[in-house]
Amino acid sequence: MTDKKCPKCGLWSLESAMICDCGYLFDKQYEPSIDESTKDQKQPHLDSLAVILGGLLSIAGIVLIVASIINPPTGGEGFFLLINLGLGGVLLLIGLPIFIIGSKIISRKNMNR
Repeated sequence: MTDKKCPKCGLWSLESAMICDCGYLFDKQYEPSIDESTKDQKQPHLDSLAVILGGLLSIAGIVLIVASIINPPTGGEGFFLLINLGLGGVLLLIGLPIFIIGSKIISRKNMNR
């Protein structure tokens, strides 16, 4: 029995194989089962959403901090300045790790392709 090479990914499979591990159908008449077809469906891109959300939170924190330093709020004897700086710092501390972790997940997925 001879093996055959997948034209899509280059993996070798047995001659009797109807579908490659990458999902390529050797025999076009073969219908994959429900388990095989759902395996190929794209998963939601939650990691991309995390990168976007983390980036937006980080940018909002930076903008709030810079705006508070450039044009500090008046009144309250610096109380509102501390509130703005604290809120900006919290946004930055929440958003930056989310952005970094999401970016690492995306880069690992791209390396495994």
